[in-house]
Amino acid sequence: LEQDTVGWETYVTSHSKGTFYHLPQWYEVLRRSYNHHIFLLVSEDHQGSIQGCMPLVQISFPLLGSKLISLPYQAGIGGPIADADASAEMLVETAINLGLDVKADFIEIRNCTLDTLLKDKGFEKQTTGAFDSTVDLSDIELRKLRKNHIRDIKSARNWGIKVKGAEDLDNWRIFYEMFERQQRAFAMPGFGWKFFRELHRIDRLNVTMELAWMGNKCLGGTLLFAQGHILFHKISALEPRYLSHG
Repeated sequence: LEQDTVGWETYVTSHSKGTFYHLPQWYEVLRRSYNHHIFLLVSEDHQGSIQGCMPLVQISFPLLGSKLISLPYQAGIGGPIADADASAEMLVETAINLGLDVKADFIEIRNCTLDTLLKDKGFEKQTTGAFDSTVDLSDIELRKLRKNHIRDIKSARNWGIKVKGAEDLDNWRIFYEMFERQQRAFAMPGFGWKFFRELHRIDRLNVTMELAWMGNKCLGGTLLFAQGHILFHKISALEPRYLSHG
């Protein structure tokens, strides 16, 4: 992250496959939160214009060694985004050489659509428990969906529940503690307070936290990331005893 990231950010926001998880600010959060080594690879033409990019994060795992991962802390996005296959191939080759240089034991590229390219480079495809959830809007009964939402909203209002954006770091702390309890209940790892604190502090990162309140009691909340016209629902947390409140 020592390089100038303005060009990277401009490329990501203008690319059809660029996402929140490709933005350099996201990797600044990961670096500050977990002290990971971050590598932002770019492919440029002769004029110095970016033709492709690929973020990689080096993470060490007890007993499993070191991995270069594209992209960590989410399951549905990975690999390079590029204007042409040649640029994507160059980025993958650079990632392989980087892995050798930093003595990584593995390189993991998540949910990448470049199956043929990766296979030719020696990658093996593995299936995990993670999956993308995609909904065909043409099959949704919008009238029924609206009816159910209206019912739940009315139920929440009857309980006196109001939803509003987190106002300060103390509100973020409330959500963090709720989320960590929820993760422990399912024997899942949390993100740690430092991650939430850095998300709250980082500049030029469109992050929104919405919290549901009943009086002075926070019942739950959700963390949303926005990039362009896409809204990413990152995580939610809810006190189980309030599930029936809408």
